[in-house]
Amino acid sequence: MWVDGQRERLRGFVPPGLHAPAADPSSGLELHVGSLDGDTPSHCETTKAALDSCSQSNRASGTVTGPVHTCTWEVDEHSPCTATCNDNPKAVIEADCMGSPIGHQDCSCAVNGQYLGDESFYINAGYFLGWTATSCADAAEQLAAGKCQDILNCCFTWLSHDSPDAGPVERCGCTADPKAGGFDSCEAIAAQGHGKVVDICSRYMPNPGSFPH
Repeated sequence: MWVDGQRERLRGFVPPGLHAPAADPSSGLELHVGSLDGDTPSHCETTKAALDSCSQSNRASGTVTGPVHTCTWEVDEHSPCTATCNDNPKAVIEADCMGSPIGHQDCSCAVNGQYLGDESFYINAGYFLGWTATSCADAAEQLAAGKCQDILNCCFTWLSHDSPDAGPVERCGCTADPKAGGFDSCEAIAAQGHGKVVDICSRYMPNPGSFPH
């Protein structure tokens, strides 16, 4: 609603190819037409380069070689630390970590994309325990030295009676040290559960992929 004696400015943008209507002098309005021209390419390129530089400055990665594996690691301010040792395609060892991009990490083990917990610790505590690293690079260094891989030193099956109305179900797990669970050997821990020693549990084996058609 217009008020007599009040002057207001009408500012608008007129698309290319259209003509701005002329302002009626008696209306007391002034029409200002803005431009739809975008930023210049050079300005956009400069802005993109600055953003890329900022992103790169907050990302760190590297490769470490140890007595057991060669592992890569990567972390940035938006993604958690990832450390992977894929020099053995049959058992790709990984650390799943959460923490500061430049500091402490709380990690767990994985093999071929599956969580890998130590059964000896579970026998004693009733749960699996994670581990820590001072940085993402340190997590990779621990993997390269054999951490997580050592859990596959002893894999075994046992029979689990999950329900009194059902038959026994075969389970499988692994441990770095059977003695930590109170057993003298891998054979002993398998015998306790009426199972057997195996090379690796089936769930830890590489995914064979879909059947070819």
